[in-house]
Amino acid sequence: MTSLVGAGSLAGEIQLLVQALPGLSRAGTATVDGQRVLVLRGPDHAVLDVTAAGKPYPVRFSGGDAAQGTFISTYSRWNTVPPVIPPPAADIVDPASG
Repeated sequence: MTSLVGAGSLAGEIQLLVQALPGLSRAGTATVDGQRVLVLRGPDHAVLDVTAAGKPYPVRFSGGDAAQGTFISTYSRWNTVPPVIPPPAADIVDPASG
């Protein structure tokens, strides 16, 4: 990747993914967490694994180099809503209580 600025945030990862898209080429198939994927490789060694069946959802995105560091992001549970878990009562602050 040309820059890992913003990696770790969703917006940063989307930016890195979009930068990698134009040069991606198919590099075979693999299995990620038991799911068959198409492997797409970029000229800068970025790798995007997308689902091989159905809609081509991203499953794993990796890249980087020794100088800047490397990363691997995995994605799952597309089209689901995660449960909302409230914080413990001891962690809730009431600004009105002063």
